[in-house]
Amino acid sequence: MTNDEYRRLIEFLGRQFTDVDARFGQVDARFGRVDARFAQVDTRFGQVDAQLTQTRREIQEVAENIDQKIEGLRAEVRAGFEEVKGVIRVSYSDLDRRVRRLEEE
Repeated sequence: MTNDEYRRLIEFLGRQFTDVDARFGQVDARFGRVDARFAQVDTRFGQVDAQLTQTRREIQEVAENIDQKIEGLRAEVRAGFEEVKGVIRVSYSDLDRRVRRLEEE
């Protein structure tokens, strides 16, 4: 190989390596953008997770309040039924007494 051929080969390889380096630079830039996107996605997932956790807490509080209200209503209904039973018992006793008196006459 002559000196001139050697020099041209070195220049050619230099250009090729420069092109390859430029392509690696582009790939590195793309990976940088992908990493930035993943960081954004991670941040968003963190925000969504925090919102879901808060929503779960709020739903739990609502469920507990509903349970308390239902128990209160059940107690009121039970008390109302007991009152109605008492009134019916008194009325029944009164009617029974009247019917017996009429039958005895």
